[in-house]
Amino acid sequence: EDYITITGKKIPVKSPYNAIDLKEAGEKNNKLEFVFKKSELGDKEQMIDASYLEFEKTPDGTFVFTASTRDIENSIFDSPTKDIFKSMQEINQRPKPHAYYTTPELWCDPYISERMLEIHLNNNIDLASRKNVFVERSIAWMIEHFKINSNSKICDFGCGPGLYTTRFAEKGALVAGIDFSKNSIDYAKKTAKEKNLNIEYFLEDYLKFTPNKKFDLVCIIFCDFCALNPEQRKVLLKKFYDCLEEGGSILLDACTLPFYNLEKEQSSYEYSPRNGFWSKEPCYIFNNTFKYDLEKLVLRKFTIIEETKIRESYNWLQCYDLQSITAELAAHGFDATEHYSNVAGDVYQDNSPEIALVAKKRAG
Repeated sequence: EDYITITGKKIPVKSPYNAIDLKEAGEKNNKLEFVFKKSELGDKEQMIDASYLEFEKTPDGTFVFTASTRDIENSIFDSPTKDIFKSMQEINQRPKPHAYYTTPELWCDPYISERMLEIHLNNNIDLASRKNVFVERSIAWMIEHFKINSNSKICDFGCGPGLYTTRFAEKGALVAGIDFSKNSIDYAKKTAKEKNLNIEYFLEDYLKFTPNKKFDLVCIIFCDFCALNPEQRKVLLKKFYDCLEEGGSILLDACTLPFYNLEKEQSSYEYSPRNGFWSKEPCYIFNNTFKYDLEKLVLRKFTIIEETKIRESYNWLQCYDLQSITAELAAHGFDATEHYSNVAGDVYQDNSPEIALVAKKRAG
């Protein structure tokens, strides 16, 4: 009979994984850890932190423990075929909309954030930032359209390494930037110091940021707005409203329904050798794209399997038409006054994969 021992009391358990032979439990460093025996390895034991396990009491008084491969870093297999199949099912299972939010882990991971910064600064790819040619065109349009000068006050939410904030400050504007990637903020600060620019940078999650001054313009670009769930977007729009001067504007871009329609559900995997994007160690990456027709939501999910751990990254993309995003902004005190195909001010096309909006803070 499988059992666990907690402070001397033996409690029967049923394991959902036939592969796991539950051997014993004990207390270590003020937290429970479970020792499992892996039959293929003889007497070799592996430890799993009990905080990764959940328990349910059954009608007969026993406890069923449940564990998933996304929570347990060291998966233990007794019957490889059966358990690999279960793992594949779990990897390819469609989660509920916005069930997980992993953006901070992605941008704050020391290794990945270094790679992200490299991509930000690579002029030839559109990934963490757009290509340099587009960024330059976008900055030029914004400077002209919003008449950015020494009287302007601008806050860039998700500023990255300061590609936009630096250029606004060079025009004499009072500029602030927020980002939770330390590598990006450090690079932005270094650039500002080298150029003798007075830019206020905040190493912080912008959903938790409390502005200390008012601005004329707030921007959040590269479709960052679409990565948030409805409650997070509500929180962010309130922050925008609170930190804007009366009559101030926001500039944001978002994915559109044509973008949604072009996306295809798919599953694939690839092998990454050492020093790939996701890990400095060799790993396998499972890529899943899911679509949610009711919500007009796209999920790009990445499952990264290394020798000793499994990680998942969820990239949600909310898609809009002009009516739906205008209504969402209006519900939080903003009137959309202009819309374009992108933040470079290109004329809006019905088949555009993105839409950029300028919305003004409503009085009152």
